[in-house]
Amino acid sequence: MNNKKSIIIAFCVFFCFIFGISTITLANSKNVSNADLGLNVKSAIAVDPKTHQVLYSKNINETLPIASITKLLTVYMVLNEIHSHKLNWNDKVSISKDLQSFSLDNTYANVPLVSGHTYTIKQLYEAALVYSANGAALALGNKISNNDPNKLVKMMYFEAKKMGIRNAKFYNACGLKNGEVGSMGIKTASYDSENVMSAKDLAILASHLINQYPEVLNITKQKSINFNGKKLSNWDLMLNGESQAIPGIKVDGLKTGTSNAGGANFVGTGVNQGHRIVTVVMHAKNDYTYDPARFIETSKLMQYVFNNYDFYNFKRGQSADSLKSVLHNDNNFADYVNVPNGKSMIMPLLFSENYDIWVPKNNKISGTKLNIASNVKYKNGVNAPIKKFQPLARMNLNNISFLNSDNSQPIMMAANSDNKANVFVRMWREITSWF
Repeated sequence: MNNKKSIIIAFCVFFCFIFGISTITLANSKNVSNADLGLNVKSAIAVDPKTHQVLYSKNINETLPIASITKLLTVYMVLNEIHSHKLNWNDKVSISKDLQSFSLDNTYANVPLVSGHTYTIKQLYEAALVYSANGAALALGNKISNNDPNKLVKMMYFEAKKMGIRNAKFYNACGLKNGEVGSMGIKTASYDSENVMSAKDLAILASHLINQYPEVLNITKQKSINFNGKKLSNWDLMLNGESQAIPGIKVDGLKTGTSNAGGANFVGTGVNQGHRIVTVVMHAKNDYTYDPARFIETSKLMQYVFNNYDFYNFKRGQSADSLKSVLHNDNNFADYVNVPNGKSMIMPLLFSENYDIWVPKNNKISGTKLNIASNVKYKNGVNAPIKKFQPLARMNLNNISFLNSDNSQPIMMAANSDNKANVFVRMWREITSWF
């Protein structure tokens, strides 16, 4: 009876594994430690841009107006064109009469653009990032889409989808309402339609931008730039030496965004002791033009992460057992796999690649579990023979969350080789397992 029950249970486990029904869902933000920071924002998130580990979250899935933060996606697409050699930094961008008229409207952050005159992509790129110049962003959007607003929006959706962003909405390259950009808007959309994303989406976008094109930080960290002889100041008040700079944390970007519907937003990034994080705060207070509220909330968030987490790096070939000293918790710790038909019935595990992890100082990681790879799974462990350094399982650290899935959890490999035990040994193990 026990044998039959074991077979049924094993079949169910196998069925669930094949169809992707995981026993642990680590992408769920509820698993992340969320201290009450008293953040006066509608949503917020902090992540490691390299590993996509979520370090703090508040209402991260609600889509909200992003205003000028849109320009991060616009410059990302421009950088794609530059790196694929479809565009050059010195390529000229011509200005239409409609764009000239728009750029002279001081209602919005703008730099004057003259019809018939040309500007380099680099000039417009810097103006869009540092001064948040809306006309400059629209000019860049026109350039990469051949002056086709509908094509541009399709490109924006395409790039977002590649990153795993599904619920965003886009209407233009700068982040204003559709009607505010006049003829450069989408004719089939309403006047009030505007770009929306969630805090989680923005964290994904910023992480991709920094990882693929880290040179963007050379611009976003500038306190000011020169545009056609005019000094343009950065809206980011957290840069080194500015009023909201944080001692010990080097903030070098990325982008502000403000609108009536969305309040004040900020996608920031900072480094402490060599470790970088990305933060997003959305819908902070915005009572006046230079209201520092979004930066004050970002400061709370950055300091929380750096004060409440320890960063660890495990090297390829390092024993899984080394995690024990980090977690200070031996309960439910899995640092080996069973090899039911092997000469050695237990296989110690090693990290198969360098692995970074932030561990809460309050140690809310309650243990680990192993998801054994389907191609080696056998009974309650793995199938022999096994080669040394063969990948065997993914280790899941409980209560650690990632932006898209748990695929950033470490893959573990065999510490040694192991051959099948001879048939008589295997038969004897089978017989003794009945009692």
